[in-house]
Amino acid sequence: DDVEGQTAVTNSVLKSGQLGEVEMRGSTWKAFNKSSQTFQRGEPVLVTGRKGLTLVVGSLLDAEKANSVNR
Repeated sequence: DDVEGQTAVTNSVLKSGQLGEVEMRGSTWKAFNKSSQTFQRGEPVLVTGRKGLTLVVGSLLDAEKANSVNR
């Protein structure tokens, strides 16, 4: 089950470099914020990978900027 590229929503404040929880596809997942940004509760984030049962997440805006540069 490939989760990379999916969108999840934070369950609480998720600080840079910290673990927290996100909701994705109706399930709660542990998540690690690899972004330099802090995400507020309810904010959408991009799943960039998975390590075991922990999702690695980052900013949707960073991904959109990268995609627009690569076009």
